[in-house]
Amino acid sequence: MSKKVVIVGTGPAGLFAALELSEHSDAEIRMYEKGPDLCKRTKDDLTSGLGGSGAFSDGKLTMPDPRYPKSLNVGGQLPGLIGEERYLELVEITSSIYSRFGGRAEAYENDDEKIKDIVDNGFRAGLRIIPTRVRHFGSDLSPHIIAEMIEELRKRGVLIRTDSPVDSIQKEGNKFLIQIAGVSGNEKADYVVAAPGRGGAEWLSFQKSSAGLEILPRGTGVDIGIRAEVPADVFGHITKYLYDPKIEFYHPRPFEDKVRTFCVCPYGAVLIERYSDLLTTVNGHSLYEKRLSDNINFAVLVSMNFTEPFTEPLKYADVISQLANMLGGKVLVQRLGDLKAGRRSTPERIAKGLVEPTLKEATPGDISLALPYRHLTDLLEMLQAIDKIAPGIAGDDTLLYGNEVKFYSSRVKTSNELEAVENFFVGGDGSGITRGLLQSSVSGMVVAQAILKRL
Repeated sequence: MSKKVVIVGTGPAGLFAALELSEHSDAEIRMYEKGPDLCKRTKDDLTSGLGGSGAFSDGKLTMPDPRYPKSLNVGGQLPGLIGEERYLELVEITSSIYSRFGGRAEAYENDDEKIKDIVDNGFRAGLRIIPTRVRHFGSDLSPHIIAEMIEELRKRGVLIRTDSPVDSIQKEGNKFLIQIAGVSGNEKADYVVAAPGRGGAEWLSFQKSSAGLEILPRGTGVDIGIRAEVPADVFGHITKYLYDPKIEFYHPRPFEDKVRTFCVCPYGAVLIERYSDLLTTVNGHSLYEKRLSDNINFAVLVSMNFTEPFTEPLKYADVISQLANMLGGKVLVQRLGDLKAGRRSTPERIAKGLVEPTLKEATPGDISLALPYRHLTDLLEMLQAIDKIAPGIAGDDTLLYGNEVKFYSSRVKTSNELEAVENFFVGGDGSGITRGLLQSSVSGMVVAQAILKRL
């Protein structure tokens, strides 16, 4: 009699776990997803639904460059858990699987001398630039890749149920009892893979008593900032060789907080990201097959770590972000020149600028009313530093959208096989271990291989 594996969540971690398990075993595999089917998802379903956040993401696999050890730390904590050598092997396997399901991508990081020049120029400007290898599928190819994976899983007999939130998971003897919302009775499983994504991080924390999970103390950090938009040519001499440059700045005066860039989108567009009915933030995306604009956008984030007695960084970020929503209705946008002059932007001033905003829904306003002085000072210092390697970044017509926030999930305590409780595994961003498409996908492979050894 075959064993049963229940996978909660159909994002990258869940999909890669299912692909690996269904290819190498005869286990009965069932996947439960609280959101809608892929074809029924809307722009409000960016983090929930079949395919998870990966289905409509910018589609970046941010892969480490072994020549630059710090690139291993981009995107989560998986290398430290499973070992760097194994992680690098699984990265290549994961990348090949994406290719098998239609993930085409150009090789951007192929000029070592140019990359070295970029890193050296950053160093002279007080910036640390961490080269990575990026495979970019774009938000146009990503849904097709996910759809091909799901079709393959269904051909292999994997049962996938959408609009089926899992209420609880309980351990009873050597079995797990899974309660599906609106369904009488329990689903029994021999193995559980909990991969609920960022949107399900709190749900995973709620399972600690019934399933016996141990949740590590939540860190006191959170990233808050803006998304900048400039003409693509201003940054093009860098993104031509490093598609998504990871830039860190540790010396903004007078606070010396860490400030970093995130999710650089060449020829892309700024978009709205809804965390809830009360919270709207910004993000960015690009397409693979065509240009969305002649602009480039990227996040600039201030990493804040609080000290005792404060222990509510997420609530802090939530309140700050809601200020921007309150002032702008949804998202604020402001010319950098207006911010420096101490005045709000107006539709007329935006229209006269050299940068045409790609997020038409954004409300011209004053970001200084929505960000604390410390954050604003750090962000302006960072833009001035980047301007030394990409002149024009700190120009008056640069557009700033606010706010952009990166929340961190509570981390589940696991073994190096991502086992939290005997035969209960976790993966993806909701576990607090990974942050991004690549490491989330790799975590699914790690979990599947651990279960395969037991099967």
